[in-house]
Amino acid sequence: MSGLRRAQLAGIDIVWRPWPDSDPLSAILDCLGETEAAPTATLHVSLRHADGPPAPLPDASHRPLFFHGRTRVFAADDRILLWDGASLLSLSGDGSELNGEVHPDSLDDGHTFSSATLLIALAVALRLCRRFHLHAGLVALDGLGTLLVAGDAAHGKTTTTLSLLRRGGLLAGDDTLYIDPAGRCIWGLPKPLNLSPKTAQAFAGLTARHPNPTAAESGKSSYPAALLFPSAIRASLGYPDWLLFPRITGESTTRLKALAPTDALGNLMTASALVAVDGLAHAEEHLAALLALVSHGRSYELLLGLDALERPDCIIDLLTAEANSPR
Repeated sequence: MSGLRRAQLAGIDIVWRPWPDSDPLSAILDCLGETEAAPTATLHVSLRHADGPPAPLPDASHRPLFFHGRTRVFAADDRILLWDGASLLSLSGDGSELNGEVHPDSLDDGHTFSSATLLIALAVALRLCRRFHLHAGLVALDGLGTLLVAGDAAHGKTTTTLSLLRRGGLLAGDDTLYIDPAGRCIWGLPKPLNLSPKTAQAFAGLTARHPNPTAAESGKSSYPAALLFPSAIRASLGYPDWLLFPRITGESTTRLKALAPTDALGNLMTASALVAVDGLAHAEEHLAALLALVSHGRSYELLLGLDALERPDCIIDLLTAEANSPR
């Protein structure tokens, strides 16, 4: 049908009819490049403007599954419902259809609707297709292999990722990944990189390529990954050789601290919160996917000191020394 758009995310073909202005799904999928891989499933999305009052909270016949911010998720017979206080979206139980009416109140902050409610809907749909969401970055670098960088906001995840990329790394994503156990790979959503003023200044040689970034949350600036690293973006990368969990310490020197497998698994579960949701399909497979990552790579806490911004190469120097040391 004419007027439809397609984008492939995590090997799943997503098909929708974009709105003429401010299309919320395009806002998060425009960062995806072309891919020649054959999709393994299709998700049809139909979002319409709501003309009536805000959608009410689903009634007690719908079982709550989880909530994130203002978005609440419910199980309803063979469907999953997502409600953000004004709009109600409905996802089929097999992850093949997402539809709903979007109320203007949801679009007062269109960024939140796209980057929260819609991304949650996509994460649930992809999980139903056995693609398991992980809040982390993934970079491949000659001499070190593939590195997964996982951590909460303000823990130095983006600083670490940029340090690897500026040395010629390949990027699947800085924030949103999907583990594909069947394909033994990890797919990325290469969203814009949101940098604090200090991080942007530390990597001024890179950020100068995009002198007019858009404003992001918490005083950060948003830089399209494809503009900063035009030849580095990859749809997917293999399972990581390293699992890095950065944490800013305020010390002068950056250090590596080896993590026990149980600690690494706990950190991955925190970064892959849907694994703990009771009532979503494929829970055991999700946990097994995280265990496979721990088994495949070496795990470290990356304790970021002041030198991580003063001399970002110190991170690669540490990793190179560790890679060359006897195990």
